[in-house]
Amino acid sequence: MLSKIVLTAFIAFSIILVLFIARVIIRGINIFATPPINPVAFIIAKICAFSSCFFIPAGILWPELRWYSLPTLFNLFAMLPFFSGIVITIIAMKKLDDDLIFGLPEGSVKSLKTDGIFRFSRNPLYLGFVLLMISSCLITPNPINFAASGIAIAFHHMIVLREENYLLSKFGNEYHAYMKRTGRYL
Repeated sequence: MLSKIVLTAFIAFSIILVLFIARVIIRGINIFATPPINPVAFIIAKICAFSSCFFIPAGILWPELRWYSLPTLFNLFAMLPFFSGIVITIIAMKKLDDDLIFGLPEGSVKSLKTDGIFRFSRNPLYLGFVLLMISSCLITPNPINFAASGIAIAFHHMIVLREENYLLSKFGNEYHAYMKRTGRYL
């Protein structure tokens, strides 16, 4: 029963993600911008993050992918980061709206987001995906999943650091004050 709920939630989340990105593209907004880190590392980070997330349904549909079975308590514990990650990611995407891009904007930045979910995290979209990757490792413990998650988290942290430097250069004291009152992830 729990597996069906997770699978349904993952499919619904994937559809929402695709529809949101499609809507932004249809509106004529280029979602691909200058990578803040080496372009190859940037692409590897995105591939590893999405690969880890797809271990969620893969581990449910093909249990043999699990390197070992975790006690039921761990499966229940995996639901907290799973559902939290989905909710945080959707709220962050909605708040970013047309400003959702992959990389550093090439033009001017419209505005600094500091309200809504951005009051609690400077990087809620990254936080949401990290939570999904953590739940993926709990749902489908597999060495490939662990490696993909670790690489994705490390590279995305580097991306966050570069994005923060970019935002400091664009917004100066306003972003610095925001950094003091709001944590990087929490």
